Parts: sequence; C-alpha cells; structure tokens
Amino acid sequence: MTARLLAAVDAVVPGQALLVGVHLDMKPGWHTYWKNGGDAGLPTEIAWNLPDGFEAGEIQWPTPHRYVEGGDLITYGYADEVLLFAEAKAPADSPKVEVESTIDFLVCKVDCIPGRVDLSHAIEVGPEAKRAAANDVFDRYAAQRPAKSDTASAEWLPSAAPRVRLRVPGRLLEPLPGIVEIPQGLRRRLETGPREVDGRPVVRGDHHVAEPAGGR
Repeated sequence: MTARLLAAVDAVVPGQALLVGVHLDMKPGWHTYWKNGGDAGLPTEIAWNLPDGFEAGEIQWPTPHRYVEGGDLITYGYADEVLLFAEAKAPADSPKVEVESTIDFLVCKVDCIPGRVDLSHAIEVGPEAKRAAANDVFDRYAAQRPAKSDTASAEWLPSAAPRVRLRVPGRLLEPLPGIVEIPQGLRRRLETGPREVDGRPVVRGDHHVAEPAGGR
C-alpha cells in the first residue's frame, strides 16, 4: 500500500480554509477500515504536525463498503483506494506551510499488516489561491461522504425479528438502506437488544451501525 499527503490547492491565501488529506492506494484484494471497523479491524489514524497558527478539523470519512471476514465477521472499510481528508485553516503570517502527518493503518486481505508512515506536503501562502491537480480527487471523495439529516429519526422495534425503522420526513425506510450511524440515545437501547436473528446480524449497536436484516 502507498500513502500520499495531498492538498486541494498549491497555494492558499493567508487565513483561508483549504482541504488536506491522506490518499491510500491499496493492492488488489486488500482493504483498510472505516472509523468504526465493525467486528474486526482498526481505523486509520492521522496525527497532524502543523505549524503554529495552522488548524485542522475532523477527518471526513467517505461512505464505507461492507465486508465479511473470517466466515462471519462483519467489517466496514475501503478497497483499492480512499482519501481521508480534513478542512484546515492556513496561518495569516507565513510565506509557506509545511504540513506533516503520521499515519497509522491496518491493511488486510487474508492476513492483516499494520503500518506507520510519516508524510509531508508544502503549500505556498500568497495573494491568490491556486487549485492543485489533486483537487479533483477531493471533489470525488467529498461527494462520497454519508448524507446527514437533522430531521431523520430511528426507532428500535423489539419483536421476534427485531429491527430498526428509519424515518425521513415524507418517507419511511424499512429495511434500512445500507449503513446508518445510530444516534447516541437509540444506541443505548440497541446495546441491550439482540444482535442476531437466525444467525444473521440485525443491529450492531456496539459499533454504532445498523444494517438491514440479511446483510445487504
């Protein structure tokens, strides 16, 4: 696996926001993990080493894929490639910014290999912003981030075949349409409920993830 530290711009105006990220390129058949790996696996960790006055926000995670490992372990992550990125703010009084980061990752196929790599990337600071060639990569992965909703709600339905019902204004989504992160209040109820029906995962409250029964 190769890792690169990228920026969406080659030059940034002092005090302006920009995007920086780590691009992971995996060999065929290998994958890394989402922020919640599922039953196994560890998420990629990014430790920024930034100049004074340079601030980075939370890591933005594209929507993951679902994997079955070791026969019955459900995990979530990325194959082929992925960009994990954050919004940052450049200092107002520096002619150049050297962004550095330490990346800890776990990449798996049949076996898993942990790794660590130190990366750096220089960004000019000047009167005009300059779009970088990597900007298209940021656009592509920004479009893959999970949708957020302030009005959707999830409901735990205990029964012989327990399930989660997700309500979006104007629509009722049941079964769940893929992977849904569970809000904190409902999560506590899920953690006290069954995990499987007929051997199939229904709700994985311990990983803050809900899935359709049947594992689609």
